[in-house]
Amino acid sequence: MSVPNSRRRMEPALDDLLKHLKIREDEDQGIVLEEDIEELKAGARWTALAKVLSLKPFSHAAFLANMKYAWSLAKDFSFKAIDENLFVLQFSCLGDWCKVLDDGPWLFRGNPMLLEEYDGIRKPSSVKFQNLNIWARVYDLPTGFRTKNIARQIGEKIGEVLKVDLGDETSGWRDYLRIRVKLDITKPLTRIVYVSVGDKRRLPFRVKYERLPKFCAVCGLLGHIDSECGDGVHDITAYQYGDWLIASPERKGRLKESRSSDSANTRESDPKDLGKTLAHESSNEPRSEDSNLSIYADDNVDLKDNERSTLKRNLERKRLSLGEMEDNNKLPLALVPTTIQKEDVSDKLLNGRGSKRLRKETGNGDQDDIEMKTAGSHEEYRREQ
Repeated sequence: MSVPNSRRRMEPALDDLLKHLKIREDEDQGIVLEEDIEELKAGARWTALAKVLSLKPFSHAAFLANMKYAWSLAKDFSFKAIDENLFVLQFSCLGDWCKVLDDGPWLFRGNPMLLEEYDGIRKPSSVKFQNLNIWARVYDLPTGFRTKNIARQIGEKIGEVLKVDLGDETSGWRDYLRIRVKLDITKPLTRIVYVSVGDKRRLPFRVKYERLPKFCAVCGLLGHIDSECGDGVHDITAYQYGDWLIASPERKGRLKESRSSDSANTRESDPKDLGKTLAHESSNEPRSEDSNLSIYADDNVDLKDNERSTLKRNLERKRLSLGEMEDNNKLPLALVPTTIQKEDVSDKLLNGRGSKRLRKETGNGDQDDIEMKTAGSHEEYRREQ
């Protein structure tokens, strides 16, 4: 007969059972392990117990996938769920072990994952999850206060001090001091730290936290939000905690003055020079004959055969002139030659696109320039006359 879930949740703790149970003689006779305890501990190397600080149920598969993505470990690790919200993690190398234990806090859906080292011989239920390792920042400290000794004194007001980061190795600047602390999750977050100086003055300093998980704006505890605290209905004056406790992402150090020569030249060069360089690079690219003639392609559509052959020779000369000038970096591709051959029929590109000028022999041996506003042929000109 299966036991309903409601009865399972109401199961008493083992310590409570032992208080009123009458232990039989056969039950009281224990066993003595033959295995070496140290060998058992060695088999549990790089093992930790994990728990998500959340009141809501969640998918174990989603939790595992999220942690795998967040950790991005070098090797595989063992993952076992031994309770609804209790997991055993064993890692394969020291690097992965240190990364997971030291680089937190790790969040799952905004809730922190609590980690405790495990030796493999304790009862998992006896492990207490009440600490969270996190970086705290203390802002606007005088430069004379930024010592390891003073930082540890300040950090002890926040939690158990694990590490102090004075920022000496940072090339940029900071207006805060970083202290790695072990927070007691059963206590509210520390918001202000007071420091007394020699003349009895008390200076307040603001505290913020990096990667701070969900917390209650009313009671200041982790693991729930204000709508889940009590009945969820609170007066405006009850909100004593807020997003101002969350530290913004740390600023990167200032860029050094030394840069690569290419980037420096690009930054300091004249835009005109840069345009010339780009034009020169484009002029060195190989081009087919069709592309060389593309700017003249519309000019010789309607010419007669004899006039077309004359124009074709002129175009070949112009193309050769263009190639020589481009090789000498004297003319970009988009420009046209300035040397115009004086033939019976010659086209000349002017400012307007498609504009032409025709030169016609007069009876007295002179030449007249006739501007044609529209793109046309010599035959069209004769018809107009």
